Amino acid sequence: MGFRRYRLGLEWTDSFFKLVEVHQSRGKIRVTDAAVHPLPPGWFRKEGVVEPESVVQAVREALKGKKLRTRKVHIAISGGHVRVMRRRLPELGRRRLRKWVQRKILPEADLPWEDPVFDCCPVGHVWEDGGEQDAVIVAASRRTVTAFASLAEWCGLEPVRLEPAPLGLHRWLVHALPGVFSRRMTVQISPRSVEISFFEGDIWLETRVVSLPVSLFAEKGASQADPLAPRLKGEEEVKRYGEALTASLREILEDFRERNGWMPKEWVLTGEGVDFSLLRDRLNPEEGVVTISPFPGEIMEDSLRERVSPWLGPCLSVPIGLLLDGGMSA
Repeated sequence: MGFRRYRLGLEWTDSFFKLVEVHQSRGKIRVTDAAVHPLPPGWFRKEGVVEPESVVQAVREALKGKKLRTRKVHIAISGGHVRVMRRRLPELGRRRLRKWVQRKILPEADLPWEDPVFDCCPVGHVWEDGGEQDAVIVAASRRTVTAFASLAEWCGLEPVRLEPAPLGLHRWLVHALPGVFSRRMTVQISPRSVEISFFEGDIWLETRVVSLPVSLFAEKGASQADPLAPRLKGEEEVKRYGEALTASLREILEDFRERNGWMPKEWVLTGEGVDFSLLRDRLNPEEGVVTISPFPGEIMEDSLRERVSPWLGPCLSVPIGLLLDGGMSA
């Protein structure tokens, strides 16, 4: 029997708890189990987890009856909790480089927290001895990172790594849509907000978060038994939402182009809360195309594929991507 390994990927969003179990053997991956469960409104704020008992209870309901083969979990942190900086740094060993960033970069970075944790991701090569290296610095609040890790522990899981959600999403897209566009914008939609991230090749450039609750555009109707069923699935609802999203994206893209000198060639939609096929047809990028993050059915166990919600769609892109190799890591 070949080497077998099970791993868990977990994403906390403003609306859902998402967990996947992935089995790896001989370089191939299979999604063997998955759980998606709604979380209480406003469950996480700047000061931390609000009413953690209700969140833990929701997670336990989601995991009830599941026989996970491991408790070790990789956790995604929303890009809205993270700051990305591109800098030229001196060629130093990893330990000395971290001290240099802590002393020279962070104090001048105007970060919104007083307790940052960070990681450095070198980009490309240093061609001359003693030269500078291009690097991406990813920073987050220590308090926020600790809160997400502690919450997973309270749910009976064992955090082994925390990583920004945009990196997990990008790795899934590289796996599922290989060799397409090097300049890409991802649009991750949730019932309460939209997270917009920009990539050039494997390099994560930035993320912006826009508050855009789908409830503002929904027509009144009966409650939905399936929490993953899109709240917006009528033509007029999606049209109104698409117009509001387009206005927000236009403003963000114009600012991005002024600072970077280019526009993304591909917009990738992912998340939940809206009928993505209808939304795709409502978006008209100035340049490039609009695509939808692929459904991971081809790498799911047959028994799982038969059990999951018919509305699962691209919902699990991030937690699966956390467990894939390649691209930037932070």
